Amino acid sequence: MIIKLNEGLSRNAVAEFISDSVESLEDGFTGTCRYPLDNDLALYVGWSDGFEPDNGHDGYEICAKIGTTHETLWSDYDFIDMPQSTINGEVWDTDISNPTSADASWFINQYNEIKNAVDRGEVTVTGV
Repeated sequence: MIIKLNEGLSRNAVAEFISDSVESLEDGFTGTCRYPLDNDLALYVGWSDGFEPDNGHDGYEICAKIGTTHETLWSDYDFIDMPQSTINGEVWDTDISNPTSADASWFINQYNEIKNAVDRGEVTVTGV
């Protein structure tokens, strides 16, 4: 697990985290990289399976998503729960395969939308 201390939600800081994480994973790191957004949410970058074997690395791709920090299996990318609707139980889909630094603004916007939904009581970020 690589954890980068939150330097704020500037686009440049998040872009650098995504770029550094992807580079580390492509260089052979098999864990998960985490950028804390607040006490409840973090941006994670790691390997995820379920892709076609001839796409990526033997069926694995590097993916990024905003997930809860409360999940007991938070160190494994595939088991990080994303924020969940209190109305219909659906998860807030923030998963991007092959993330690049250009996705930084999108993740910051998603985080702000999630926090607003939490404040309105529409989603929860506690682990299952």
